[in-house]
Amino acid sequence: MHKSGYGSHSQVQRYKVQSKVPEGFAHHNHKEVVRLRLIKWGLLFLVVIWEIVGNIEMLGVEDRKIGKEK
Repeated sequence: MHKSGYGSHSQVQRYKVQSKVPEGFAHHNHKEVVRLRLIKWGLLFLVVIWEIVGNIEMLGVEDRKIGKEK
């Protein structure tokens, strides 16, 4: 019951969006924007993760060096 209701709601929203702008243009443009945004955020996320992992690894190496010296 709930799923079918949700499906019809999303179809109504889709129809509204398409009726405002020419269908082909709206569909293509929206997909491109979403894809570019995903790529941008994905790269940003990877860089952040890489920095964090790199820092943790560096700290680990430094700790081991200090431990050996003592």
